[in-house]
Amino acid sequence: MNLFEETKTILSRYRIRPEKELGQSFLVDEAVFDKIIVALDPKEQDSILEIGSGLGILTKRVAGKVNKLFACEIDQRLLRILKENLSDVEILDKDILKVDISLLNPVPNKCFGNIPYYITTPILLHLLKTKGGLSSILLLTQYEVAERLLAKEGENFGILPAFIQVYTRPALIARVGKDSFYPKPKVDSALLKLEVLEKPIIEISNERLFFAVIEASFGQRRKTILNSLSSFVNKKKLILLLKGIGIDPNVRPEKLVLSDFTKITQILRETF
Repeated sequence: MNLFEETKTILSRYRIRPEKELGQSFLVDEAVFDKIIVALDPKEQDSILEIGSGLGILTKRVAGKVNKLFACEIDQRLLRILKENLSDVEILDKDILKVDISLLNPVPNKCFGNIPYYITTPILLHLLKTKGGLSSILLLTQYEVAERLLAKEGENFGILPAFIQVYTRPALIARVGKDSFYPKPKVDSALLKLEVLEKPIIEISNERLFFAVIEASFGQRRKTILNSLSSFVNKKKLILLLKGIGIDPNVRPEKLVLSDFTKITQILRETF
């Protein structure tokens, strides 16, 4: 029985129809399954957190290779499948955004999942802001989302890629076509791996201010950096501050790079 047949059989046995509102599409491509296993690199000593365990097919394969596997799932229909078929996995019957990773025992050092596209951003922010021991995050997400996370500058650059690139080393493992899922989604996906860095790639004088600056800068893309940051300090003074660090006050935020935002953060910190 191939992966597609196995998926259809389980869905039929439990009389489950994928919920479009939840963005449910089940991976049925064996080659992609293999790529996930290779990229995740599960080891005997690992404690791993899976987000959206679904039918538990991949969950079962990973569980047999590691010390501990936490399976997080909120769909009650799928939870029944997991509870009936996975005895060596700790099932978390709750929203991942409400899971305090630091309280899991042992604390996960890796995380993976096929996550709904519409909550990619809050999940990533939650994983990276939560104090824990994550060394890597492996996600299947919408291809366009992956492109944005990998952007260094330009129109795709924004709050999330800035956050991601400060704290992780993101890499595109593979593009995953629509035909790799059942039911078939409307867009391609991407297998994205984020290696969590031991410390930020750039020195940040004040993390809270740094992300406040980024959020203000990309809140309204058509604004210049001067107008975007005018709430921090009056425009006349801001013009002088920006010119003093070699930034044109009339440039749009997407034309700047991460190091520019760290400079802005520093001068604003010194101003307050």
